[in-house]
Amino acid sequence: MVLAPALEALLLALAAENAASSWADPTGEGAATALLVATGVAPEEAALRVRNVLRESDEH
Repeated sequence: MVLAPALEALLLALAAENAASSWADPTGEGAATALLVATGVAPEEAALRVRNVLRESDEH
């Protein structure tokens, strides 16, 4: 379970950078995709999954 704290730290760092950066990712799409890729999901599949979730959340 060493990977979980590392991924949590990565996500927190991405969130902090997002808040302080001009390349802001307000929906979190980039961070969510990066997290899925880090866990072993293929990049194309990760991007598709994130877009589907964002689309579903917009519909509700």
